[in-house]
Amino acid sequence: RGLVGSEMCIRDRYAVMKSEPMTFESPAIQHLTLSQPAVSSGQPRARGAVDLDVRQSHGATRIANLRQSGCLKCVFPRVFRPQAEAVLVNTSGGITGGDLLSVRARLAPQTALTVTTQAAERIYRTSDGTTGRIDTRITVERNARLLWLPQETILFDEARLERRLD
Repeated sequence: RGLVGSEMCIRDRYAVMKSEPMTFESPAIQHLTLSQPAVSSGQPRARGAVDLDVRQSHGATRIANLRQSGCLKCVFPRVFRPQAEAVLVNTSGGITGGDLLSVRARLAPQTALTVTTQAAERIYRTSDGTTGRIDTRITVERNARLLWLPQETILFDEARLERRLD
């Protein structure tokens, strides 16, 4: 069966990404879209998501909605000013091939939010050729203000990362 473009497939439990047509003799090939993470042969993969909405309430920015799952958490230091602060924490300690982290934040009108990370982001070597992925989508509505201040990223030898910031 041929693949065209940047499709991913799984063959014999190993993830393969090709950008040109290729042929496999095995009928047991499953196709994946890029929105589905590739899973390697045996290592557990980290999954984490934070979904945060903030709104204006009594002259200060407050949490309107917070959902977090897996290894990605969001903590809020106590601040004594109208702006809110959010700190992203990856409890898995870093990112390697096959990991998938997703961050979504929405700032309602008249809000102010600072988002940072707890520590430097570490992208580790991938042993099976898969790519770790971080998807971030931020919506800043009219008269809202965002300070996006993540710590530095440390890339180790043979690390693979795909990052998307919308």
